[in-house]
Amino acid sequence: IAHNVKVGDNTIIAGQTGIAGGVVIGSHCMIGGQVGIAGHITIGDKVMIAAKSGVTKNIINNSTVAGFPAIDIKKWRKIIVKQYKK
Repeated sequence: IAHNVKVGDNTIIAGQTGIAGGVVIGSHCMIGGQVGIAGHITIGDKVMIAAKSGVTKNIINNSTVAGFPAIDIKKWRKIIVKQYKK
C-alpha cells in the first residue's frame, strides 16, 4: 500500500496486493490476493474485488468485479464461459 492511499473501515485486503497512486477505498470492502490497483481511483463502499484482478477505473458502491481490466463479475463469467466452449 503506497502513500496517499486511503482505506475505509472494516476493509479486508489479502496478501500480494498492490495499491498505489492516491487510491480511495470505501468501507466494508474485500480485496482478493494479487489484485493491482493503480491511478487516482475511487472504490465505493461494500465492493468485492476478485483475486488477480486489475482495477483501472472507479468502482461504484455494492459492486463485485473480476478480471483485467476489472469488470462486473456477471459479465466476466459470461466471457470466461464463451472462451472455454470453443
